[in-house]
Amino acid sequence: MKFDSSNKIFSWYYSIIITTILIVGALASVFTYIKISESTQNTLLKNAASIASVLETDNILSFRGNENDLKNTGYVSLKDKFEKIPEINSEIRFVYLWGYRDQNVYFFVDSEPATSLDYSPPGQVYTEATEIDRNMFLKNLPSTMEMNTDRWGTWLSALTPIKDSSTGKLIAVMGVDMNANTYFRTIYVYTAIPVLSTIFVLILIVVGFILRKREQEFLAFKSELVSIASHEIRSPLTGITWIMDALLKEGEGLSEKQKYDIDLVKNKSEELLLTVNDLLDGAVAEKLSKKKLSKQPIQVKTLFEEIMNDSFLVLAEKNIKLNIDSSIAPEVTILGDFDRIKRMFNNLFSNAIKYSKNGGVVRVSAINQKANFVFAIKDEGIGISPKDQNKIFRGFFRAENAKKITSNGTGLGLHYVKQIAELHNGKVWCESKEGLGSTFYVKLPK
Repeated sequence: MKFDSSNKIFSWYYSIIITTILIVGALASVFTYIKISESTQNTLLKNAASIASVLETDNILSFRGNENDLKNTGYVSLKDKFEKIPEINSEIRFVYLWGYRDQNVYFFVDSEPATSLDYSPPGQVYTEATEIDRNMFLKNLPSTMEMNTDRWGTWLSALTPIKDSSTGKLIAVMGVDMNANTYFRTIYVYTAIPVLSTIFVLILIVVGFILRKREQEFLAFKSELVSIASHEIRSPLTGITWIMDALLKEGEGLSEKQKYDIDLVKNKSEELLLTVNDLLDGAVAEKLSKKKLSKQPIQVKTLFEEIMNDSFLVLAEKNIKLNIDSSIAPEVTILGDFDRIKRMFNNLFSNAIKYSKNGGVVRVSAINQKANFVFAIKDEGIGISPKDQNKIFRGFFRAENAKKITSNGTGLGLHYVKQIAELHNGKVWCESKEGLGSTFYVKLPK
């Protein structure tokens, strides 16, 4: 997308991007929250099921749920195993076995040492039992999860029924508790990834918006400055050139040295004037819009012949032939702004001649496509290195080998060509091999 239309469109474009990123980021965060929550709960349930699978039901059947269990070898063995589980898995805080009698849930055994303040002795009633806890016994519920707050804190609990292997009767319920803070911390850590990623991308977008906006302001200022400066310079330069011409024509009494010096000043003034014109062309092209172009049918063969006639002296000086292919027939017509199209092709022809070897040939041809003509300007000159081919259409860039041919040039000629081609809904590109020549292609609508 081009950012030279208006700040309103520019802002609208970024608003769409930011809104899309916010929506995607929010969906990713919600999805992550749900998946991590499910994963953590499923892991806790699997841990509970794994522990329950190795419990010996005969030992549990021998429990009475009172202080006499403390002397039961089965109780002592199970107590020892439960105490080791939180040491092995740091995410598990409590493991316990419940029984049910007199409408109360009570403890058979838990994972706390007898010396711990959190220890629950056999037969201690669990007064904070929830409806889900009781229904595990009353309604024979399958393994389930619950979030519960009791005297010890807030817990994510995985509850698993323990049944007699021979009768299938429910004899106890085993619980595995994870601290709610650990549970939510795990979720928040993973959910923070899409949240932070979204914030980071938004920061990049906003910074890009600010930098791009300032770049546009700078380019507009630069264009205005170049335009003003060029206008102020062009008038006196043109005057100097005319004066030098007049002196040379009326050069009676001038010595050969004086004529040489005047001619040198004239040539340098003309070179500088060309540079100023390039700067003005670039400034004008940046301000142009498609609506401002004065389009008319252009017969390309006639246009090319005009450019060839204008280049007669340079062609003769370097003994270069300019061949216009038969594919550029009288019926090859495009729609465009004549002055700017002529200037665009003149830049391409001029470059082809300038960087061709003496005695070379510049060939111009056309490819007839369905809705476009593609014009090719092929030379046998110095070519362009691969590393420079992607840069040559930038403003103020000149290839290294071009600088060796001539130090004159602003690097704006091809930049102007690209701007004008794109303003006419066309494009320009180049194919080149260093030392073997270049072919510049311009695609323009019929």
